[in-house]
Amino acid sequence: MSPRWSVFELGVVRAAGFGFGLVEGLAAPALYDATVEHARITAELDAAERAYLAATRVPRPAGPEDVHHTGRCLRRLRQRQPIGPDAPMPPDLADAAFAERWNVLCARLRDSAGPLGDAYAEALASARDHLDRSLRDDVVRAALVLLTPEILDTAVRILLRRPPTGAAPNQRERKMAAFLQRLAAKCETNGVAGPIGYARLGAGTVPLPERAAHRGFLAYWAARELAGIWLDGADLGGRSRRPGSRAPTLPARSPAARYVRAVAAGRLDPRPERLRELHRRDLLWVGGFAVPAGEPDALAALGAVAAGLPDAAAGALVRRLADAAAAFAAGDATTKLDVSARVGRLLGERGVDASRRGAGALYADRVPLYQETYDPRLALCLDAPARDRLAARLAPVLDVAAAAGVQAWCAARDRFTEAWRAAFGAAARRSLTDVLSALEIQREQPVTGTPVAGELAALVADRWDGVSRTVLLPPADVSRLASPVGPAPPVLLSPDLHFDTTDPERVRRADAPIIVGELHWGLQGLTNLCSLLPNRDTLSGATRRWLGATVPELVHVATSQRFGKLCYLELLPHTLELSGPATSADRALRTDQLDVLDDGSVVVRDSGARIALLLGDPQGRLQSPLGVPSAAWPTVDLGPFTPRVVVGDVIVQRATWRLPAGALAADASPGLPRYSAAVRAMLGRGVPRRCFAGTAGERKPFYLDLASPHLVDLLLAEAKGGPVRLTEMLPGPGRLWQDAGADRRVCEVRLAVRRSTGPEPGRRG
Repeated sequence: MSPRWSVFELGVVRAAGFGFGLVEGLAAPALYDATVEHARITAELDAAERAYLAATRVPRPAGPEDVHHTGRCLRRLRQRQPIGPDAPMPPDLADAAFAERWNVLCARLRDSAGPLGDAYAEALASARDHLDRSLRDDVVRAALVLLTPEILDTAVRILLRRPPTGAAPNQRERKMAAFLQRLAAKCETNGVAGPIGYARLGAGTVPLPERAAHRGFLAYWAARELAGIWLDGADLGGRSRRPGSRAPTLPARSPAARYVRAVAAGRLDPRPERLRELHRRDLLWVGGFAVPAGEPDALAALGAVAAGLPDAAAGALVRRLADAAAAFAAGDATTKLDVSARVGRLLGERGVDASRRGAGALYADRVPLYQETYDPRLALCLDAPARDRLAARLAPVLDVAAAAGVQAWCAARDRFTEAWRAAFGAAARRSLTDVLSALEIQREQPVTGTPVAGELAALVADRWDGVSRTVLLPPADVSRLASPVGPAPPVLLSPDLHFDTTDPERVRRADAPIIVGELHWGLQGLTNLCSLLPNRDTLSGATRRWLGATVPELVHVATSQRFGKLCYLELLPHTLELSGPATSADRALRTDQLDVLDDGSVVVRDSGARIALLLGDPQGRLQSPLGVPSAAWPTVDLGPFTPRVVVGDVIVQRATWRLPAGALAADASPGLPRYSAAVRAMLGRGVPRRCFAGTAGERKPFYLDLASPHLVDLLLAEAKGGPVRLTEMLPGPGRLWQDAGADRRVCEVRLAVRRSTGPEPGRRG
């Protein structure tokens, strides 16, 4: 294993909820073959027309009659009509071969039109049959409820009641195709729509679940609103109080600040309504009513609030919600809908704002309950030699990501220092509270703009012949790109790995071809993905031992909101209450307890200990000089086509095609003309049959199969005539190793890795 990188003992296996056959049923290989043949003939005719046009320009037709005859011939060429033996030919084409070849191609184009139309009609019919069967499957229906509860009573119900009409996919069919690709071609991590497994990497101390489990959770927003309602009716006398996250923002010597400090210390006992107002404004947190965003189990947090209330009704409600969550997780689609509706009514009766449903963009922002599923069949175990082999193979890729992250972080630190001087002059030290009010603590500084990124792009461009689909980079050359970068704060990465093999044993030996899906910043695997582990304290202990005594010490950051169900487990000794409460007040730090130096270093005022905040950006666009580098692979972009980038035997970047706005001819007539024009446009650029498509405004790419009229129609609807980014699918459906169930599944393994560290460049010791 490279001494630069260490792999944490636990990884997360994220799989699609269904075998790939669920989305493969939307495709018609015969249609694809017919379209490819039709596109090939069309391309040859296009080339012949261009050759004729070029030949007529030099020399130009001699007289008006020649111009007339040449124009007539050119019109027939443009209309893809045969030309007669008397058609005027330029000198370069003055033989029978051009006309004969042209007429043969026209006949083949005409002959291919009928089979192409038949194949398209058959593809629509077979895809509709597949949709009907799939949407009647109980497990598929349960998964759809997890993704969008109302879908069964809207699009699904209408689709199953109405026979297919028209010669093109309709809107509801297209919508259902979008859901099937989410269930079978993506790793959703949402109950049966995307189960969780765990990977053991070397000797492990973190216990794993013993059996399969479906677990229901109350949404964070619902727990937070309930706690606020209970606060309104609670007797607050004698309850513990402590400063909230906004207390340090009050001027230190102001009457308001003195008042909050006195109330927190118990020297003043204001009226209950005043306490509630201070709590809601995050100036003072009373008892356990502040629900931490870092706790993945909102029911547990809500139970802690209810335990401190004298009224037994709160505890009874928590138990009812817990029973409902369990029934939700164990039930079929109908049960899930019934339970979710019952919980919605129950919350409404307690005063929870019903309009909250639908307020968020994410699933867990819109519903009161969600589910996670643990599937032990997804388990993966690598012994220590295999783990070390995996780390060594990944090391050059991780080195470049770390180097780019460090360079971007250093640039952000330099900009921070400039802004510091403008705001604070010659002052060398200010409280974090002052810094937060005057300066940005996260700045846009993407890794793609670093010197390492430029050198990597130059290396790829130099090694690429301009034609091949793949560029091979020797690991030593890649590692040299990172060598000039000195030590830095701890670099933490969470790579998503795919394996291009059908043999699970090769994955366990760590000798299967690796495809790096994404390189996330930080500990992205140690999140709510670990909420199914039986002992979080053991996970915390293992994490601390693995990280060791880092300098500076890593510190979690607590906020007042979270992104759907995503939350970062607070596994380290301390948590900064930036805008929300820590899961444990005993390890909480406030902003007024920390100082910042002019170079971005953060120190604990009382002890002088240096810390680094776990602030970062998974895509490597934002950097915080108060934290650690947001490292990420600096994506190479060579224009309309960027080849696959392979470092040694690790595919770190898939081949990508960028299509400009209007390239897909979305204005063609619906049905076969639109499908055929779009697929021809993609085939003409070398796009493979299976890929993932990204469009403007779409947060996640979606699966595209050129053999599926419904998925191509989905692409055209999402693109809306705008630019499109297409990325090859790797591994393909014939190269899937995860065999949980009867059908192979798309699967990724998320690891946590750290780089050994030393003194930081330019930082004060």
